[in-house]
Amino acid sequence: MLRKVKNIIVNSKYRIKYKSLKIPSSSIIRKCSFGYHNIIYDNSTLYKVSLDDYSYIGGDCRVMNAIIGKFCSIGPSVWVGGLPSHPLNLKSTYPGFYQKDSSFYGIEPEYEYHEPEFKQVIIGNDVWIGARAMIMDGVEIGDGAVIAAGAVVTKNVPPYAIVGGIPAKIIKFRFPEQKIHRMLESKWWDAPKYKR
Repeated sequence: MLRKVKNIIVNSKYRIKYKSLKIPSSSIIRKCSFGYHNIIYDNSTLYKVSLDDYSYIGGDCRVMNAIIGKFCSIGPSVWVGGLPSHPLNLKSTYPGFYQKDSSFYGIEPEYEYHEPEFKQVIIGNDVWIGARAMIMDGVEIGDGAVIAAGAVVTKNVPPYAIVGGIPAKIIKFRFPEQKIHRMLESKWWDAPKYKR
């Protein structure tokens, strides 16, 4: 009950700071920044997320350590970031062997592992991510890309590519190469008519 009350208070502070933000009390938002007219749907968790103008995040999503551009559409039950990799060159992939604070895992660390636990995800402008997709840590998704429902994205996605599958692979591009180049040069998402 105390956690629910705290969440209502925190979300109210975000609503006051970002006047056009639409966020239900069931979503958990921490250390985030928002643009103009963002929508967060029910039961989503956002941590260390920067969400730019006119982008929305569907219900039951988990988004961590991400920068998300303008006009992005993120479907329900999507996971972005917060999915760290484990080192494959040690005797075990179990985090207790290499985490700095391994007391949580019940054993003393035996190795030093200097990779950051979570790498930032960067999602460009006008990106559509379908339901139940997963975007792994450190991935960059180019402007105008489409991620198919249920895809697991483990590598960078070029602008205007449509990807799907496990692991996600390029299915096709939304436009011919010359039109993609023109779209990227135009940066239509920064047009004065979309400024607040």
